[in-house]
Amino acid sequence: NPLTQPHISLFGVATVDLAVHPDTAEGRTVMDWLRRAGLSFIAFRGARAGSATGAHIHVGEPSQRLAAP
Repeated sequence: NPLTQPHISLFGVATVDLAVHPDTAEGRTVMDWLRRAGLSFIAFRGARAGSATGAHIHVGEPSQRLAAP
């Protein structure tokens, strides 16, 4: 099951993290579908301090930590 962490923020914004590497055939297929559907996403290709523990696709708006300048 590639669904790892559904989230609903305090502001009612729903997001989901998909445990699929964006560089795999499956990851590219998911990202193509998300683009065609007009859904926002961020592809993490590895760990990022404070945001991601490993490769995955974050569907939905970015967290405030990523959105901040």
